[in-house]
Amino acid sequence: MIGFIPLVTDSVVYYMGEAEVFRSARVKRTDRVRLLSLPLKVSNLRIWVSSGVVLSHTVKDTFIPANPKEYKRLQTEYKNVERKLSSLESRYRSLKYENDLIESYIKKETQLPPKTLLAMSNRLQTNLLEMDSIGPIKDSLNKVKQNLKVRLQKLKVRQLILEVKLRNFKGGKIFVSYTVKSRWLPRYVLRADPTKGKVTLEADIELETFSGLPIKTEKVVITTLPPPIYSPPKHRRWILRSASVRAMGMKMESEVVLAEAEPPPPQPKISSTFISTRYEYRGPIEIPHIGSTRIPLFKKEYDAEFLFFAYPEIAPRGYMKAVIKPDVDLPKGKMAVYVASQLMSNYFYDGAERNTPDTLFVGYYPFIKGEVVLIKQSKKRRGKGKKLYTVEFREEEIRVKNVSDIDLDVVVYARKPFAGTNVRILSVKFKPKFQKDMGDGLLMWKVHLKSGSSFTLRRQIEVEYPTGSPINW
Repeated sequence: MIGFIPLVTDSVVYYMGEAEVFRSARVKRTDRVRLLSLPLKVSNLRIWVSSGVVLSHTVKDTFIPANPKEYKRLQTEYKNVERKLSSLESRYRSLKYENDLIESYIKKETQLPPKTLLAMSNRLQTNLLEMDSIGPIKDSLNKVKQNLKVRLQKLKVRQLILEVKLRNFKGGKIFVSYTVKSRWLPRYVLRADPTKGKVTLEADIELETFSGLPIKTEKVVITTLPPPIYSPPKHRRWILRSASVRAMGMKMESEVVLAEAEPPPPQPKISSTFISTRYEYRGPIEIPHIGSTRIPLFKKEYDAEFLFFAYPEIAPRGYMKAVIKPDVDLPKGKMAVYVASQLMSNYFYDGAERNTPDTLFVGYYPFIKGEVVLIKQSKKRRGKGKKLYTVEFREEEIRVKNVSDIDLDVVVYARKPFAGTNVRILSVKFKPKFQKDMGDGLLMWKVHLKSGSSFTLRRQIEVEYPTGSPINW
């Protein structure tokens, strides 16, 4: 049997939520081999060889440094600290031994000349001062030693040893593949230029695996496809349970603090199939066992149709959106939007399918101004039996103005109220009438505003509520 041989990572394919890792080891002719560097949590383990057949395999777990170079460096430093501590201990014992001898001699020889006694006293004092100075140095070195011990322990990663039995293996390669839990998150930067009707979309991706081992590879493939299906769907009985039974749901992953990493120089090869978009990287890529690696996805320029809208009840400025038609699938990820080199918005993007128009939120558009002005408000009381009610009338103007030097088509939003407890809505009127009810009380108007012109709509609301229980508008 050949001794321990480390596996080399040939490639990693990242799916959504799972990564398939392909590894290999070059081995001489043998009937049994032990392979290192297999993570503890693997699924769908497969083993095959370039010649002969695989008879069987077994796995055992052990602790091996995740970063051998760093582990060796810290180990050398740890040993140096131990040597210094040992040297200080020896020096302390030597000084104490010398002082004990001097004190014993002074007690024994009572008729010592004054000159000799003075010399011995000075020696005792010098030794005591040196012994006192050794204490703080030892304390400091012990703290360093403890810190190094903790760092060494963190570098030791529990992993599997794979023992493989072979038949008719004439030497060559042993191949291993498995799947591990992973995460990849795109980070988009959108640079919008409304004056030219263009946007530039840049994307990186953060790769992370939860195998507990670092990955060094020459090839990474990222696909927008979900993980492979390992069995066909099966029928499950539908049982209606009481609402008191706690529903089982998916456990949401907590946010992971990711370490920043420099993107590698190679650009990906992008290819599209009828079911996914693939990004293939060639070049050395390292994914740490704690944290992530960021690599570039693409940088593309698209024609964009900019849409403008105003919601004066929410903000006194307008907003803008950009409609693009991406030629690649855009997975969900974080989006930062810049206009004229200034950050306009930062949000989580829901993603889009390729060759399908998609609307991207850009941010504020400062050349659309909006306001809500109270025009009229009145109250009157009336009785119903023994109860007294207040009827309140309120009229407002919702104004939107185009202060840019170009004509704009603007979508204006306003809302209609719903009655809460003890409130009855008697009437709600808008002038002009809304063009579309978006649902949940959101109404919409489409208007064309010339440069410097305004759009005004009036909203009249009449409500009734018990006197002494004013409402919040």
